[in-house]
Amino acid sequence: MLEFLLDRKHCIAFLVIGWLVRGMVYHVFPLFNDILIWATVIWITAILIYEIIKKRIPFDAMTVILCGFLAVMVLTTVINHTSIQKWEGMELTDSILSIIEATGLVCILFPAANYEDSESYQNYLSRLFCIVFGYVVLMALASVILFTLYRMDIALPGGFGGADQIFTYGHLGEETRFCGLFGYSTDGGNLCALAAALGIYLYERKKLPLILTIVCVLLLGYTIYLLDVRTSMLALLLCAMVLGVYLLGKRIGRKKAAGIILAAAVVLIGAVLILKKGSIDHYLTLYREDPRKTLSFLTTGRSKYWEAAVLGWLEKPILGWGWLNNSYIGYYFDNHNLFFNLLLWTGAAGTGLFLLFTVLWLIQAIRKKQNQGIGMILILLAVFVQSMLDRAIMGSANAGVETMVFWLCAGWMIYRHNHEGIDKA
Repeated sequence: MLEFLLDRKHCIAFLVIGWLVRGMVYHVFPLFNDILIWATVIWITAILIYEIIKKRIPFDAMTVILCGFLAVMVLTTVINHTSIQKWEGMELTDSILSIIEATGLVCILFPAANYEDSESYQNYLSRLFCIVFGYVVLMALASVILFTLYRMDIALPGGFGGADQIFTYGHLGEETRFCGLFGYSTDGGNLCALAAALGIYLYERKKLPLILTIVCVLLLGYTIYLLDVRTSMLALLLCAMVLGVYLLGKRIGRKKAAGIILAAAVVLIGAVLILKKGSIDHYLTLYREDPRKTLSFLTTGRSKYWEAAVLGWLEKPILGWGWLNNSYIGYYFDNHNLFFNLLLWTGAAGTGLFLLFTVLWLIQAIRKKQNQGIGMILILLAVFVQSMLDRAIMGSANAGVETMVFWLCAGWMIYRHNHEGIDKA
């Protein structure tokens, strides 16, 4: 029984499925949510102690960098514990819990992907991705139904009120987020873009029929259009460009395909500049009159938090203000940008280590001429786009689906770099 509980694959399944369940019950059964949080913490702590005792966590260059990053997280939080305790609405235990969760994501998902048996781990990943893809497709379907009910002004049974109350934070038509029964307060449209990439990956792995993949991706695309989530449109555009290069590249070569797709992008942007000239001129006029206000409007209020985060970082440039500590900018939890979060919380030390990991990981993936799989690359593109406007990748303490998916993909791509003689994705 103990071996089963401490098996890394079972731990990964617990993390991924557990976070999905937490998302569904977050606003409905708070006690169950708390039980899942602490069960995850205990699980992670036990698995790390067990792995260290058994000396099964190898310390290669990538693992050392990530462990250094986690050490900076802990150090800067301890140093700033007084400031964190003064922050209204947050206790030091929130930061500690979040660090343990982040440790679990980094030190379990990444090494497991890096060192598990190739064939069995790939099959295992595919099963997990099927679960995540199905989950988000169901959310997209629910969004269409709830949006229709909302427009028809139909109240839902069970005391939930209007459909929009169970479905969104804020107003439909803005940066709408899935929450309530359907997940965390993570950007639903970006999650849909991620799921579309997951679907392509699963099709590559022959886990989904082509017709089902197309239907599901169309459903996700329509959901993004329905919610008018602009970030997701960018993520889908980037995914479409990469997919175009991939498909054309099989026929005419990658360099020619990249040139054609780039030319198409230039034409598309040119068409937008011509057709939307009136709107562009309008925003340029507003920007000249009041740059900050216009920029804040165009970034849905995020720019003022980014500016405050940079000013806060300049006061503590080396180690930052401590994990989750946004008391400087007066906004609880985060400022909707992974990199500004890291800069404010862990300073140049933590941000530098994380960027070093990312750069080395990308270099490994590029230098190894082995095919990593177009679906895998699309997944990572979608997550990176979201990270520039949200807290994906290191979204601990309220982690969305994309956090686990990122580390699973990162670990698997590094595994495929470090092991010779395995089948192509």
